[in-house]
Amino acid sequence: MAVAATGFFDGVHMGHRKVLGQLCNLARSRGEESIVVSFWPHPRCVLQQDAAKLRLLTTLEEKKRLCREFGVDRFEVLTFSHEFSMLTAREFLMQHLVPMGVTTLILGYDHRLGHDVVDDPARMFEIVRECGIEPVRVEEFTSAQSASFSVSSTTIRRMLSEGDVRAAASLLGYAYGIDCSIADRQVLEVQDAMKLIPAVGDYLVRLSLAFGDTPAVCRIRYDGTIKVVTSGMELQPSSGTARVQFLERC
Repeated sequence: MAVAATGFFDGVHMGHRKVLGQLCNLARSRGEESIVVSFWPHPRCVLQQDAAKLRLLTTLEEKKRLCREFGVDRFEVLTFSHEFSMLTAREFLMQHLVPMGVTTLILGYDHRLGHDVVDDPARMFEIVRECGIEPVRVEEFTSAQSASFSVSSTTIRRMLSEGDVRAAASLLGYAYGIDCSIADRQVLEVQDAMKLIPAVGDYLVRLSLAFGDTPAVCRIRYDGTIKVVTSGMELQPSSGTARVQFLERC
């Protein structure tokens, strides 16, 4: 038996974490497995013409890691395709969740399930029950910082695109990070082309290297590469990769 939550979960931000908290707590109290059922690629990459412009907060591996660190027992990935997008709520539940042994489904305040109930949350809950699954609604995450807007992946992407990494961190619950390859002793290259890069400029960062962490100042350049302006450690291309966590814009 299992308790599940479904969604893309880009960023695994504070709104997502409220859902995950309910998921893990309820599963633990019942002695059941907690499952996140996510999708790849992003629906916009499949359904919208401007998909090439989309940049994500987390790679698939980062998303898995963040969910597991939060306490989720199992992370399942379903392939999102045109055919998948046409599943009704009932088809999705019966074809994917019921075979996983899901008895309870955690639903966020704005959750949508299946192409046939996009604008009818009440009907969605009814269908979930008809499939033998208990729906549990989680209210919207709110905080002093988010009083004037919804906490969403879209909002966080906008903040990062404007260079406001501190505001983004307050909604993510952690400092935004990017995994990079070390091109030379000063230049880092972003490994995943789908990763969102903050606005051009200088940032106070934390560099995580194979031999430890160090504070640094990095400059995001117009070509999308990251130049290390100052650092407590010398970068060596032979050391492979570095993770850049953005703390504040200079």
